[in-house]
Amino acid sequence: MKRRTIVISDLHLPTPDAKPDRLLAFLENHPCETLIINGDLIDKRYLRFFGKREAKHDEILRQIQQI
Repeated sequence: MKRRTIVISDLHLPTPDAKPDRLLAFLENHPCETLIINGDLIDKRYLRFFGKREAKHDEILRQIQQI
């Protein structure tokens, strides 16, 4: 069933607590017309210190762009 609107909050990619696999599964299993991102999508402070972004984070961003 396609949802009309889904709100997700404070993803903080690419921190260890972000759980990108769970988010990818959620986005794949819950299609929607509108996705509202409330809060931080990318944690720039974490990137500045650790400088790593994984391929699955890029996949999340691609899926969000498609919505």
